[in-house]
Amino acid sequence: MLNEKKYLENRIAGFFIFLLIFTLFSRVNALEIFGYYENTLIQEYNDSGYDDLKNASKLRINFESVLDDELHFISNVILISHHLNPIYDLGSYLPQTVVEDLIQNGFPTDLEMEKNRIFLDNAYLTWRLSVLRLRAGRQQLSWGSGYSFNPTDLFHRKDMVDPTYEKEGVNAVRFDYNWGIGGNLSGIIVPGRKFSSSGYALRLGTHFSKYGYDVGLTIHEVDDTTSIDASTFEIVTQNRSAFGLDINGTLFEMGIWMEGNFNVMEKENDFSRIVTGIDYTLENGIYLIIECLYDGRSDNSKSYKTKDWMEYIQSGEPISRYRFMAGARQMLFELVEGGVYVFGGTDGSFLFNPRFDISIAQNADLTLFGAASFGDAEGQFSSGGYSAIARISVFF
Repeated sequence: MLNEKKYLENRIAGFFIFLLIFTLFSRVNALEIFGYYENTLIQEYNDSGYDDLKNASKLRINFESVLDDELHFISNVILISHHLNPIYDLGSYLPQTVVEDLIQNGFPTDLEMEKNRIFLDNAYLTWRLSVLRLRAGRQQLSWGSGYSFNPTDLFHRKDMVDPTYEKEGVNAVRFDYNWGIGGNLSGIIVPGRKFSSSGYALRLGTHFSKYGYDVGLTIHEVDDTTSIDASTFEIVTQNRSAFGLDINGTLFEMGIWMEGNFNVMEKENDFSRIVTGIDYTLENGIYLIIECLYDGRSDNSKSYKTKDWMEYIQSGEPISRYRFMAGARQMLFELVEGGVYVFGGTDGSFLFNPRFDISIAQNADLTLFGAASFGDAEGQFSSGGYSAIARISVFF
């Protein structure tokens, strides 16, 4: 009952915020309204006979207005509707031993999504004054150069098989001070329910023109909720201090990057995470990329605990200590780009991820991608699972 009440209150609040923003900025001559409609079809099945079809629509309406030379407002409202069954059977994704453990402890193996959702993804005001920028409101705060995972970003999570897709905004205040070529000082405050539970982050970056490298140092202080208690499966809230470094540049005509941090935890062992990668484009236009992840928080074994899988589902936390990604991408035709990616690790499991991006009209795109897992059934990519996704987007 409380969840239903909270859901209704959120929808009402979202509607009135949207109405207020529209009323206010519809009076500004420079207001621009644009966006897109998107429909996504997902077919999933596995070797055990699981077969499920999902279909969802997404409408994104953007509002943008330049109030004057120094003030800039951006907002977007997103409406998502699941047309078919919005319940995901986690048992089709997890190893059988994990499913049995959840059932034995009385926990459901179904994940139900909101059938209809309306929310503000971004709504922020930017104030610029020479080399200083101040931004307040709901916004993206992504840092780091990693492709499939960003250790130095503690405010967002990525979808491993679709890492370039939109990430939902975070309520925050951010300032940026820039100087020279690549010099930057950024500060972030993410308000919590109490002042003491707010998140803070600071990044100092510069460009070494002599060597052609960008270097950034990051500090985070947050209330972390990405860990789950192994016995109760309840979320563990603890203080987390993270000290990070990211470097990217070129070496022998190859792009190279490294991003990592050391995390000091209040209730568990401290750990480090590092992502390294290289990319290169061949003369025939084929783009190649390799990226490796080391996660000192995860187990170095093939028998992962139920706790590890639940942390992955809830927060996108890595399951295994070692993971790699290798991919290739090329324009196949004038308006068709194809690519293939393979994820794996030292536990003997692998994920195959093909992808096609097609421009079907001047204002319409079609994306086709999928996933197939194989190898060790108890590995980080539980074998025997398959999915195919078609996403069409029409821009206006």
